[in-house]
Amino acid sequence: MNAECRMRNGEWGTGKAVGSVRAHCAPASANPHSPFRFPHSRTARVGNPASRRLGISLLEVLISMFVLLFGLLGVASMFPVGNHYAARGETYDRIASAAPAAFAELKTRGILRPANWLYSPPPNYALSEAGLTTNSNRFYPVMNPGTQAFTFPFAAPADFHPGHAFMIDPLGAAEAAAATDQVAHFFPYAVYSDQYSSAQAAQPNTQNPWSRNVLPGEQWPIRRLSLAQLNPGGNQWQIMSKDVAETIVRLRDDLADTLPEDGDKPGQALWKVDNNGNPLSRQYDGAYSWLATVVPTAVDGLAALQPGHIDYGSVFYDVSIAMFYRRDEAPSAESERSINAEMFLGGELAIYANANAAGVEAVNNALKDIRTGQWIAVCGVDQTTGQFILKWYRTLSIQDEISNPSIDTITLANNNVVTGRMLMLDGPDWPLGSMQNLRAILMPGCVGVATRPMKMETDSLWSAQ
Repeated sequence: MNAECRMRNGEWGTGKAVGSVRAHCAPASANPHSPFRFPHSRTARVGNPASRRLGISLLEVLISMFVLLFGLLGVASMFPVGNHYAARGETYDRIASAAPAAFAELKTRGILRPANWLYSPPPNYALSEAGLTTNSNRFYPVMNPGTQAFTFPFAAPADFHPGHAFMIDPLGAAEAAAATDQVAHFFPYAVYSDQYSSAQAAQPNTQNPWSRNVLPGEQWPIRRLSLAQLNPGGNQWQIMSKDVAETIVRLRDDLADTLPEDGDKPGQALWKVDNNGNPLSRQYDGAYSWLATVVPTAVDGLAALQPGHIDYGSVFYDVSIAMFYRRDEAPSAESERSINAEMFLGGELAIYANANAAGVEAVNNALKDIRTGQWIAVCGVDQTTGQFILKWYRTLSIQDEISNPSIDTITLANNNVVTGRMLMLDGPDWPLGSMQNLRAILMPGCVGVATRPMKMETDSLWSAQ
C-alpha cells in the first residue's frame, strides 16, 4: 500500500506530509487491523437500477385529471361569457350610432313640428271638436288647423286635455290603428294596481292620477302620436302607415341571410321581390327600433335660457330617444305598463301596490321581463311649479320577486305601508320636494336612452301652462 493509502488507513505517526487522498485508495474499512474501521462506510455508492421509480402514483394521476378537467371547463366557459359580452358590445355600439341618427331624423323629417302630429282619440271625443274630424277619419291633429294653436282645453264634457307630454311612436300608432283600439293614444297603455293585478286584467291607463288642481285635465297626461300623411286619394289626413314608419324608426343595417347546409359555401342574401320576382331591396332583421318622448324641460340650468314669455322666443324641451331591442310595437298590457312609484334619496325607486295578494301580483307582473341594465321612465308633477316631469333612468339592480304581502313591505314617506320592490337607478336628478305620488313606466327591451334639450320647429305654440 503506498504512502497516501497508509495515511488514509490510520498511519498518522509517520510525520509524512502527504497530499490529498486519491480515488483508488482502499477504504479504511478494508484494513481489518486499522483502529479506524468503519464497517458501513463507502467512499462511493453505485445506485441499483432496479430501485428507480418507473411510474407515477394514483394520487398524482387524480390531481392531474382534476387540473385538466377544471382547466378545460374554464376554457369552455369563456365562450358563452364571450358571446354575452360581444352581444352587449353590439348593443352599446348600436345605441351610440343610432341615437345621433335618430335625432337627425327628427330634424330632417320635421318630426319636431307639432303641426305634423296626429293622434287618434275615441270618436266621441273627436266629434266633440267640430270641424276637426269626421266619422270616416278617426285621426285628427294635435293642433287646430284653423287657429294653428294647440286645442287646449278640449270641449266639455269630455274635458279631453291635449296632453302635458308626448310620445312620438309611429309604429305603435299604426299597430293600434290596425286593431282599432280606442285607448291606444294613451302612453303607457296599461296601469297595474291591486284591483287589476294580472296582465290579462290590467286596466287601460286613461285617468289622471293627480288631482285637477295639480295637473289640469281628467285624462292621463301622456299622449301617443304619429305623423301625418295623406291617404291614397290625397283628400284626407291620416296617420303614417306601418311600412312607412319602419323606414324611419327601425334600424335596417342588420341584413338577413341564410346559411346553406354545406358549411363550405357562403351565406345567401335574402331579398324582397315584387310580383314578378324582381329584387327590390335587401331583407333585414330589424331587431332595433326607437321612439321619442317630448316633455317640457325640467333642467334648472336651462331656466335662464327660456324666454320670458312663449310669444318671445322658442322654449326648450327634453327630447329623448329610447332604443329598443325586439320591441313589441302593439300597445298592450304586456308591452307598456304603469304602476305607483316613489323616489328615495340615493337613486332608489320603490314601485308598489296595496299590501295584499293582488298587490304582490301587480308588482311582480309590472316588472316582468325588466332586467338590470334596461331603462325605465319615471313621471310625476313638480309640487313647486306644477309642471309635468318625465325622466328616463337606467336600472342598476332590481329586487327579487316578492311573495308575501305581510313581509315584503315598504314604508312610504307618508308612513303608509305597502307591498313593493326596490330598484336602484342611474340617471338625472329628481326634484327633492316631489318624490312622492309618482308613476313608473316599464317597457321590456328598452336598452338605451339619449336625451337632448331641443326646440320645437314652431313659434312656441306649446307650453307647460
